[in-house]
Parts: sequence; C-alpha cells; structure tokens
Amino acid sequence: MMAQDTQDDVILVRHLTKKYGHTVALDDVSLRISRNEGVLIAGPNGSGKSTLLKALCGILRPSKVDGLSVFGHDPWRHRHLIFGRMAVAFEDHAFPDFMSGLDFLTLLAKLRGVDTKGQMIALAERFDLIPFWDRPMRGYSSGMRRKMALAQALLGDPELVLLDEPLVAIDKETRQRLVERLEDLRRRGVTIVISSHLLFGLEKVASRFVVMINGRIAFDSPLEPQPGWLDATYGRIVGES
Repeated sequence: MMAQDTQDDVILVRHLTKKYGHTVALDDVSLRISRNEGVLIAGPNGSGKSTLLKALCGILRPSKVDGLSVFGHDPWRHRHLIFGRMAVAFEDHAFPDFMSGLDFLTLLAKLRGVDTKGQMIALAERFDLIPFWDRPMRGYSSGMRRKMALAQALLGDPELVLLDEPLVAIDKETRQRLVERLEDLRRRGVTIVISSHLLFGLEKVASRFVVMINGRIAFDSPLEPQPGWLDATYGRIVGES
C-alpha cells in the first residue's frame, strides 16, 4: 500500500489500469514521484511507458484508477491547472505544420511568459534548429521534428519535465546536449521523468530507475552510480520477464 499523500509529491499514481478493448496497456500501476527527483522509466516498446506519461498529462483517461494526481490535481479533469507548470515532449509529438519552427517557438515563448529571446535562441542553437527553423514544419524530417519537440518542451521555466523517448531519431551530439540541459534543470530543482528504451547518458540525469514490462512496473529502485549498473540491471530485468 502506498503511503499517504505529502506536499512533496509531484506525481502520485494509485492502481492505474488502462485498457484498449481487450488489450491492457497499463495493469494496476502505482507510482510516486517527489519534487526534484529524476526518474528514468525504461522498458521495451509496448511496455506502457508512453501510455503512462499520456495519462499523467490528461491526454488519456484511465479505465480504472484509485488515485491519479499531478501537483495535487487530477490531470484528466483539471489539466488546465497543471499544463502551465509542466513541459512535455512525446515521440509522436504533433505540430502545426503550416507554421515555421521560429514562429512556433516565438508563440510558445509568449504563451509561457518568456521575457527575452535569449532563452529561445540558446535552445535553438543547442539543438541545431536555426539552419531550418524558418521553414514550414510540414517539411521537417523526423530528426528535425524530434529536435523541435525537445526545444519546445524545455522552453520556459517548468517545474516538471516529461520526455517520451527523447533519444530517438537524434544524433550523438544532440543527445549529449540534451543530457547537459537536463542536468542543469535538475540542479535548479526541476522534477524530470523520462521514458526510454535507450539509456545513453541518462544515468547522469536520473536518481531513480523504473522498468516497465507488459504494462506493469517490474522494478523500481534508486539508481546506483557504478559504471555499467544501468545497462546490466535493465538487461537482467528484461531477461527475467
């Protein structure tokens, strides 16, 4: 049984199940994430990672749940109370294709109250957006769209960052820049939750490691700093499933 709610809880999930017809995407998942934690949720494709993050954002409604809150609010019923405090990027992130990347980021900066263009330009440079950000996004490659999704998620001053498969379709240099940016956010007290089946460099960001298998949490433990622990632990848990 999970302990009683505390003010340090950013995310609280109690016995969450999500079904699509007869397919169970999430099976009785319980999870608590506290302020300033860095949580890496790993698992094979189809293990329920993305479904969990979408439930946390209020994009998907649980089929059954005893309790689900983000910043103390039900994300399905009160998503307007949490959206301004969180930043999100999904693997299948959708964009207004008629807009250029520059116009899109400029609009988001205004909506999120970013006072100067400095942060936007710094993010654009970090993710190599400037060479193509004046073009309509409908012509972007998968790699371009992925970089744009990461940049828009990190624009502003979020308290919580949720990233779904952030390492997919980006090059090694961009991965390193992303990890550096996430490390900086952790130092500033931002809570970070990452779902990924790729683990490159993410041990620098996470303090906790969760593995999902077939819609259930199979492993949940503080992340050990020993070299190779992350890959070895993941391989063992997946191999035992």
